[in-house]
This record gives sequence, structure tokens and C-alpha cells, in this order.
Amino acid sequence: METNRTPVGSPTQSVSNTSNTPNTPNTPLPPTASTANPVTPVTPVIPVAPVYIQNNISPVRKGNSIGTAGFTLAIIAFCLDLIPVVGIFLGGIIWLLGAIFSVIGIFRKPRGLAIAGTCISFFWIVFTILMLGILAEVLM
Repeated sequence: METNRTPVGSPTQSVSNTSNTPNTPNTPLPPTASTANPVTPVTPVIPVAPVYIQNNISPVRKGNSIGTAGFTLAIIAFCLDLIPVVGIFLGGIIWLLGAIFSVIGIFRKPRGLAIAGTCISFFWIVFTILMLGILAEVLM
């Protein structure tokens, strides 16, 4: 014996159980004299200002890495210059690199460390000349 099954929601099977009674909870009541409101309230139109969202992402701050390298090399060269013989030769090579990097770094922003590196580099020249003069005086 075969049963005739139809899927739920098919056109042959009814899904809703609505009745034709006028006062079911789903059917609105017809307007009467007590429920009818002849005057509808008017809501005022308020102009809305545009809202701007500000990004709180700070821009990437670029530093002056060449100027920083020049400053660092100038400090190292100055410290090596305090060693009498080694400092003059090894410090001279490091000084030359520090002076070049510092002068290049002056043309980029921020300039602070590049200017300091240039000042230290050229102060190194004066200090080295004095050290060589003292060394020459002692050896003679």
C-alpha cells in the first residue's frame, strides 16, 4: 500500500492555518470614530551636518639615517683618536666616513644629528692636528 506524500510547502498542501474570522490577532481592526486620528503630527525636519571620521593613524616618521650614521661614526672616530698611534690611522678612516655621511645628512630632514656629526668631525681634525704636533714635539 503506497501513501501519497507531498513535501511541505508544495502547492497542493496548505501551510497556513488562517481562518476567515474578522477579529483574529493578525488582522488589524477597522478604524472607528474613537480610533481614527484625523490630524497626523508633523515631525520637524532637522538638518544633519556631515560627519567626518578622522583617521588616528599617524604618518610614518622618516628619520635621517645617513646623518645618524655620520654622527655615530664621528663619535667613534673621536674616541679612537684618544689612543695615540692606532687612533690616528683607524680613526682617520672612520672619521672620513663620518664626515661624508654627516655632510650628506645635512641636506635631509631632520638635520640635528647630521649637524652635530659634522661639528664633531671637523673638531676631530683640529684635535688630531694638535695630537700630531704634541707627538712630533715629544719625539724630537
